[in-house]
Amino acid sequence: MRALSIHAATIDIDRGPRAGRGPSGLAVHEDGRFYLTGLHGEVRFTLPDPPPGWYLKSITIGGADVTDGTFDFGSSERTVADAEIVLSSSGATIGGVVNDGRSRACSCVVVAFSTDRQLWFNGSRHVKQRRVEANGSFEIDGLPPGEYWIAAVDRLETAGDWQTADALEALVVSASRLTVRDGQVVSTSLRLIRRQP
Repeated sequence: MRALSIHAATIDIDRGPRAGRGPSGLAVHEDGRFYLTGLHGEVRFTLPDPPPGWYLKSITIGGADVTDGTFDFGSSERTVADAEIVLSSSGATIGGVVNDGRSRACSCVVVAFSTDRQLWFNGSRHVKQRRVEANGSFEIDGLPPGEYWIAAVDRLETAGDWQTADALEALVVSASRLTVRDGQVVSTSLRLIRRQP
């Protein structure tokens, strides 16, 4: 747990901290207690690099579930002591092969994203992508249970732009739809989507 990195993104820039005064790194102690300081305004928490197979199961602050939502810390200095972060090692896995119409080998990427459009935000635990192996196989692990669109594309936009609602919406028409349960492994075959230059 001590190697974890929780990202705190300021949602309301006007009420957030001044430049250079954002949240400091997460400190996790041996007994599981953690500290994350420098929080101001409305904040969304994400877990950018969980261990393989793990996922962020829940975040509660003051009894409120903010796992896929935000929490408003206000603008004054205060300590919120009743926060809890729960991780699970039972993430679902979607794997399989991609066929480009000529062979299974391709240089492409597979994207899995929730069918719930409210969960299409940068850093969402419900939106993941993995590069396809040389033999056409892929595996996306650490997914929370739920319903997903899954698509194989020849390229993605850079700098995280592929996670925008517009980019994901464009994939829906050609994507397959799958439902996964906690810890489940699902296998599927995908046809490559070639995006216009």
